[in-house]
Amino acid sequence: MPNTKISADRVKNHWQYSKTIYIFGTIAAVMLAALIFTIATNRTPPNQYAVGIALVRSYSNTEKLEEDSAELLRRGQAYDETLQSVSFMSIMYDGTVNNDGGAGAQMYTLHLSVGENDIFVQTEQMTKDLIDQGFCVPLEELDAFEEFTRRFPDAPVLWDYDAETKAKMEQDAAENGEDAPEPDAEKHAYAVDISGLTGFIERQSMDNRGMYACIIGSSANPNTSMYVLGQMFDLFAPSEAEEAADGQNG
Repeated sequence: MPNTKISADRVKNHWQYSKTIYIFGTIAAVMLAALIFTIATNRTPPNQYAVGIALVRSYSNTEKLEEDSAELLRRGQAYDETLQSVSFMSIMYDGTVNNDGGAGAQMYTLHLSVGENDIFVQTEQMTKDLIDQGFCVPLEELDAFEEFTRRFPDAPVLWDYDAETKAKMEQDAAENGEDAPEPDAEKHAYAVDISGLTGFIERQSMDNRGMYACIIGSSANPNTSMYVLGQMFDLFAPSEAEEAADGQNG
């Protein structure tokens, strides 16, 4: 029979080899508890009067963006007079499990669920995963997107089929192989590429190369969020001097 007797040496050995798991597990649990408490007791304006922007990256610093938040609010109120708050939030996660014991992934999942943020800025692959899971709003259905495309016609947009269509495509491919029929559906604009917004790096707030911005379906004010996103392109776009230098280097 196996020796299941608990001894001081066994406890010591178990702690020596497992202490990292316990430490990171405890940290993750404390972080989640603190986040849930903050959300439950938050006295900021209701979601329909606020636009939250989540920066999902292994490192980001929203303290560098406080003045930009105030300016985005000022501009947003000219479009939607009920808007009371525009804020940035850091979620330290890049789509992989690092040495944080999975705390970043848990934080990311929780914020997707509670709907506190309207705009999520993240990698292209993470954005595609959200599209496949049905999280993202089709931007072309928003009035503010029409203005965005008019003002920024060269802004790269991520177009894709909706989650239901893609699931049917996968099923048809599995059943029919190369003879699978073409989907009888149109692609939607789900995200915009913000890689060209050099203001994030200039403010030392985030490395935004390869990053996309999408609006989550749980947003209470997606149209205002789209307008604020367009104003971000104004605030964080490269200066004329930078564009001229890039043209000379090209």
